[in-house]
Amino acid sequence: MAPSSVRGVDELTPLIPESERFHYYRGRPYPSWLQMYPTKPGREHPADLPRRLSAYVIDVVVFCGLFSLAVALDMQLSCNGAIGAPCFIAMCAGYSPLATARWGGTVGKRLCGLRVARAWDGTPLSYEHALCRHLAHLGLWFFGALNHLWYLWDNPLQQCLHDKLADTVVVQREAQREAADY
Repeated sequence: MAPSSVRGVDELTPLIPESERFHYYRGRPYPSWLQMYPTKPGREHPADLPRRLSAYVIDVVVFCGLFSLAVALDMQLSCNGAIGAPCFIAMCAGYSPLATARWGGTVGKRLCGLRVARAWDGTPLSYEHALCRHLAHLGLWFFGALNHLWYLWDNPLQQCLHDKLADTVVVQREAQREAADY
């Protein structure tokens, strides 16, 4: 006998009332682990555009700097691309996915106080999930700025298209300041 509804899927997971799984912002659901506006100190919330752009610029500078070092080494040793090309491929496959899986974000994201998390539970990404996000980002270069402009009208999670494809969200870490006992 074939299952008659999607109910069988729900039986595999604990039954959690929808009011505890999701909150609503402007009529759209968002995960309960994420704080929407107005934010409270110590809670993560979707990253704002200036921080995301700053992180992106920092990452481009870091990536170009590392690649320039590899090319300079390649030219110094007269290897005709034997060092530069493999380094470029390794950096494309490793910089963003490894940093995101290991530390929650690249150097730029870490410096700007951002991290990448799974959209609906807030957990860190595995390497495979981070690699899928990175490949989605690279694949969407064909659409130009649309990938990043999507952030401007996406509510409530403010995701770019590559975030939507990978089911991730970039959140701003709020520093938890503790009062010093003087």
